[in-house]
Amino acid sequence: PGNDTAYHFLAFFLLILPSAALAPRRLVWTIPAVIAFGGAIELIQPFVGRDRELSDFITDCAGILCGTLIGLAARYGFRALRH
Repeated sequence: PGNDTAYHFLAFFLLILPSAALAPRRLVWTIPAVIAFGGAIELIQPFVGRDRELSDFITDCAGILCGTLIGLAARYGFRALRH
């Protein structure tokens, strides 16, 4: 129960955030892998009694984008404070 869109956003935000903050060089393959994961989830859902929704996939991508940007900002913000 609750807001499915918020859950999608939060899940993918939290999935990418550690990579962005701790290993930004790996984002070149992490971001496409996480996007593919979100797409695969949507493709599989009809086989388990749920609906496939483009809006969920778009929300996943928005979470990935925000998680990446905030993770990178945190990484470089903390680096700037150290120096």
